[in-house]
Amino acid sequence: MSYNPMSVDDYEAIQWLEEESKNLPALGNAWTILKAYYEECKQELKRIPTEPSPFENINEKMNVYGLAKEVLSNDSFMKECEEYFGISKEMLSSLILEKSNDSEKEWMVAKVVRFYNMHLKLGHSARITYIAEKELEHVPESHNSDLLKRTVLLSALLHDVGRFYQAAHYNDLSDARMKKNEKKNDGTRSFLSSIGGFMEVVQSTHVGAYGFIIQDGRIALIKKARGGYKGLLDIPGGGIEHNETPEDALKRELMEEAGVTVSSYQLLTATSRTFSWQVEDNLTEDLHHIGILYRVEVLEDSLKEEPDGLDSNGCFYYDISSLHASDITPFTKEGLEILGYTIPE
Repeated sequence: MSYNPMSVDDYEAIQWLEEESKNLPALGNAWTILKAYYEECKQELKRIPTEPSPFENINEKMNVYGLAKEVLSNDSFMKECEEYFGISKEMLSSLILEKSNDSEKEWMVAKVVRFYNMHLKLGHSARITYIAEKELEHVPESHNSDLLKRTVLLSALLHDVGRFYQAAHYNDLSDARMKKNEKKNDGTRSFLSSIGGFMEVVQSTHVGAYGFIIQDGRIALIKKARGGYKGLLDIPGGGIEHNETPEDALKRELMEEAGVTVSSYQLLTATSRTFSWQVEDNLTEDLHHIGILYRVEVLEDSLKEEPDGLDSNGCFYYDISSLHASDITPFTKEGLEILGYTIPE
C-alpha cells in the first residue's frame, strides 16, 4: 500500500491494522477492545427508547435528515444497517421524504445517522494509526525504538475512542435527556455520584500535538488560561481534530497560539499522564492526557503575545535556565529533559 494520507481508504487501513496487530500484541489488544466497544455501542444504540423525539428543534432535525441523505449513497453501509436495524435503503429514503413528526420514525433516521458516525470513526481510528506508523519512518533510527512505535500507534488508535459514545447518542453526556435515559457509562467517560455529595466525575481522554520552539537557550511557552493546567507555562499545541494528522494539528495549533509558521519538525516522543482537576463546584474531570511532542523550527522570530481567547494568555520566550518544575506543565518538563535540559524542582 503506497502512502498518501489523503488517499488512504478506511477499509484498507482496517485491513492493514488487522495485520499490524499480529506483530504488536499491545496494539492488537487495543484494536480488539476498540472493536468490542464499537459493538457494545451498537447494542446500546439499538436499545435507546423511541420517545420522546431525539430532536430539540426543527433545525437539528433538518441537519440530521440532511446527513441521512449522504448515508443513502453508501451501499455497503446500508446493507449492514438493514441487517442490524431492519432499515433498508428504500425505507430510509421514504422516511427522509416523509419527514414525519412521529418520534419512532424520527428515531429510525437518527439511529441510522449515529450508527454511520460510529462506522466512520472506527475507520478513522484505523486510518490515523496507519498514518502515524508511516510518519515514524521519518524518525531518526537512533530515536525510533519499539517503545516509541508502540506508544505512538496506541496514542493514534485511541484518539477517537472517547467519541464513540457521542456518535451513538448524538448529544453530549451532560445533556439532560441522556441523564434521563440513564446512559452513564461508555467505557471511556462516566458520571459517578458520590454519596451525599452529588459530585459528578467525568472521565475523558484528550490527545494533542505540541511543539518545542527553542532559540538561544529560550523556549516559547504560553500562559495557560483555563483547564487543569491553568496558571502554568505550557508548550503551544492542542487537540487533534477529526480527520487531522498530528502534524497538521501541530501546525494549526502553533499558528493559533503562538502566531508562528512551522518550517520543520522532529518527533520527540509520545507520552501520557492521568490527573484530576475540578471543573466546577460539583464537577471533576479525571483526564487521561496523551501528548505527541515535537521539536520544531519556525519562520518567525516574534510570538503572538496577545491572548487567543481560549487556552492561551499569550505566548512568550523564557530562559530555560530560569524555569522550575512547579512553573511548567509535566509535558513541558518531560520534553525539555529529553532534549538534555535539567529542570530543578
